[in-house]
Amino acid sequence: MADLDDIHTLIRSHGGDMDKVRELRPTMSKAQLNLLEIAIGMMSEEAGGIGISHSGFALTCLPHKSIDKSDKPHLWRKPGYKTTLLVQSGYTEAGDLVGIPFGSRARMILVYLQTQAVRNNSPVIELGPSLHAWMKNMGVSSAGGMTYKQIAEQARRISACTLTFLTGDATTEIRSNGAFIEDSVLSFRADDQSQPQLWNDQVKLHKRFFDDLRRHPVPILESALRNIASNSAAIDLYIWLAYRLHVLEEPKLMPWPALFEQFGGGYQHLRQFKQPFLDSLKVAMAAYPEARVTLDDKAQGIVLHPSPSPVPKSTPRLAVA
Repeated sequence: MADLDDIHTLIRSHGGDMDKVRELRPTMSKAQLNLLEIAIGMMSEEAGGIGISHSGFALTCLPHKSIDKSDKPHLWRKPGYKTTLLVQSGYTEAGDLVGIPFGSRARMILVYLQTQAVRNNSPVIELGPSLHAWMKNMGVSSAGGMTYKQIAEQARRISACTLTFLTGDATTEIRSNGAFIEDSVLSFRADDQSQPQLWNDQVKLHKRFFDDLRRHPVPILESALRNIASNSAAIDLYIWLAYRLHVLEEPKLMPWPALFEQFGGGYQHLRQFKQPFLDSLKVAMAAYPEARVTLDDKAQGIVLHPSPSPVPKSTPRLAVA
């Protein structure tokens, strides 16, 4: 992770003086500038609030791009480590597909839903003004234009879909922890196509999923999400690292084939996947400065090293009943 190491070394060499560090921008590549801005963002703001993700999203993930034009637009199946994610599209009253949620907006909405469920100790979550306020705080504007429509569309897809984690392997029985959404009440305005508003919309998490979420939460920093909110691959990797690193007792090799199986959705071949994966990993690590991840000396994959949790022990935790 040479670029990222260089960024952190650069910041330390200037004693954390961000003004001096910013003066060096003209000498940096676009990728280095992106990492620098994330690193500066993490150093410039307090830890802030705690977000929550189900551990299943650390083991598998949604598509990064729309699959509406694929041969199976109604179904997304993504295997991961002893976990498979199945997402089935909902349908409109007319029988048309609503579509599979995808991209960074869908991931941010899912984090919001899970965080609010744990924070309020309730499976019922608002999808209206509260969601928009949270997305705005996360740096995702919801005030008009294309971004507003994207948020509303992804919320609609999430509310309508069946999202299920299947756990097990070839030698054990596969079991489901229950669908993600049990009920939803949507009230999109049809009279304003430029801003399809969500009013007092609600979703209710499936009881088994809600119970499982409270038993197996992955705490993450909202400040980190704010700095990588537009990068769906980096969000996936950040949650994965937050789940894996702090429980390791020794270095763990993650071979390229295993990484490709979990994170390679959208890529035909492993060789196409490696560099984009490493680029996104650097972004995730810029938002998680404590993370220690290195390239394997024999180029077999990456090595995860025991690292502190991204959520400092001094940060107030959400109560999990």
